[in-house]
Amino acid sequence: MALLDHPPIWLQSLIGRLVVKMPADEKSLYLTFDDGPTSGHTQWILDTLKSHEAKATFFCIGKNIRKNRGLFDEILKAGHEVGNHSDQHIHNWKCSVKQISDDFAECQKLHPFAMYRPPYGEVGRKSLKAIPNKKFILWDVLSEDYREDKSGEDCFKKVINEASAGSIIVFHDSDKASLRMRYALPRILDHFTARGFVFKSIPQS
Repeated sequence: MALLDHPPIWLQSLIGRLVVKMPADEKSLYLTFDDGPTSGHTQWILDTLKSHEAKATFFCIGKNIRKNRGLFDEILKAGHEVGNHSDQHIHNWKCSVKQISDDFAECQKLHPFAMYRPPYGEVGRKSLKAIPNKKFILWDVLSEDYREDKSGEDCFKKVINEASAGSIIVFHDSDKASLRMRYALPRILDHFTARGFVFKSIPQS
């Protein structure tokens, strides 16, 4: 009760900055892809989204942008939104404010990102201090495509069971998640499109 009556300053500072779900005033869903751009996977995602006339948001790692600049440019060219997912995919909870700030800034050199998704969803006082004036985009539906103990069907069912209007859904364009992501993504697009949903990018502001 005390926490609700007197939220700490760092928690108060999340208001207006932390996004876990978009407004549910229309039948829209928000697919997001973490950890790319990755050769062999990101282009497949772009092609799949295009075939379904769907938009998404890609939270990119700086070191992967440098490896695959052409793919990053293709994301933008296709009309999707992008966000900063750190430069080296660090654990914010294990790092100092300066380390978080420096890592974010290194990725920010590659593109003027307006949104940030902390690796592993690690949000706290240090992150808020290190990265001021940026929206922190989390999620309300995690596909778990990165889990090797899950199947593609498990990921598909988890998303269709948990997603609702305004949901932010997490997938990964990575080697580790690829098999499950490739199974689930087109089925999710088909499932929700047939039910009148539209897939949108998260707006920059």
